[in-house]
Amino acid sequence: MKILHVIAQLPMKTGSGVYASNLIEGLEEKGYENAVIYGIQDPFKAEFSEAIQKYPVKFLTEELPFPIVGMSDDMPYTASRYKDLKDDRFFSWKRAFLGQLERAKKDFCPDLVISHHLWCLTRLVKDVFFDRPVIGICHATDLRQAQNNPLLKKAYANDFSDLSQVIALSQKNIPLIGKTFGVDPSKIRIIPGGFDQLLFYEAKDEVEREEIKIFYGGKISHAKGVFELAAAFKQISQVFEKAHLYIVGNCSQEEEDELYQLAGQTDRIHFAPAVEQKKFAAYLREMDIFALASYYEGVPLVAIEALACGTRVVVSAIAGLIETLEDDINDSSLIEYVDLPRMIGVDVPHPEDIDDYIDRLALALSRQIIRIQEKEVVPKKVKEAVEGHSFGRTVNAFSDLIQGLNLETR
Repeated sequence: MKILHVIAQLPMKTGSGVYASNLIEGLEEKGYENAVIYGIQDPFKAEFSEAIQKYPVKFLTEELPFPIVGMSDDMPYTASRYKDLKDDRFFSWKRAFLGQLERAKKDFCPDLVISHHLWCLTRLVKDVFFDRPVIGICHATDLRQAQNNPLLKKAYANDFSDLSQVIALSQKNIPLIGKTFGVDPSKIRIIPGGFDQLLFYEAKDEVEREEIKIFYGGKISHAKGVFELAAAFKQISQVFEKAHLYIVGNCSQEEEDELYQLAGQTDRIHFAPAVEQKKFAAYLREMDIFALASYYEGVPLVAIEALACGTRVVVSAIAGLIETLEDDINDSSLIEYVDLPRMIGVDVPHPEDIDDYIDRLALALSRQIIRIQEKEVVPKKVKEAVEGHSFGRTVNAFSDLIQGLNLETR
């Protein structure tokens, strides 16, 4: 069976990008024939096996002289924003992707198309592949785009009822998908992501560390709560002298200076640029606590990756993550959830609540530090529950879904 995968941005660096590339590789291992259409720009290179047919749409070129258009307004690489696209750039974007879609239909002739994000590109996919089944995957950032860009939504993403199936990453998004994109809930199936077990695993030998290392890796933005994390670190650093904060991600000098000030101008805050997944996994194994204070997420895969590396987690109380991990992990001391403040926008906290949120972050971090100091052991059943969230489970669920469609191969 031939499957065409489509994503408008890099098949890496973000949760949806990693989900897409892992899904392609996983289905390849199961014997499906795959092709992929994706956005790319220098200096990045997509690393797919030779067997996978590739139809890249290249940005920062003469044809597309602007960066990839990202599904988030704060991407971990240089990107354009949908809300800023002028007509000429949007039509260039549209023409480039339509060209590759039509080429793939002619040359690869897929039996099925899997399109990431219920947004503009998935509408183009369905228009070109009107005669083929199309599965759309909602990564939650598309719900945010629909709220922030009503004109684009009306033109390209108002009605996805013609999709064969829609994948949600969590239960809480099903009613939102139905209401926002006109999809019958009976067509929506939950298939959460998972960690790549070849990259994310516990260190073989436990190392005695002099420092207690708290780690954040990802986009540097207010929506991710990174600045509140720095402020919380200022509180705990005065109590725990061995605590250090490591922030890995591409940030401007102005952002780095602000984080340094918020952390109390201490030499115990450290910065490094964004890294590829293999190095990111190595960072997680070196750290004691992974902290994610984000105000908005679907299901943050990075928190699950941290758990898989045996790293304790402090994370905002994200409904999709709580639902995905279930009781054995949620009720354990391996993870600490921090109640979010009141929100006045999708990812904008109420200003009056931020100080209390910082206090709660500091308390959660303190609890995890004390557990580390006391050398608290994580029960075996909790570790086994984490292992059950590998991406292999995701691939198996997709394979079952595809087989259930009873498609005729071309």
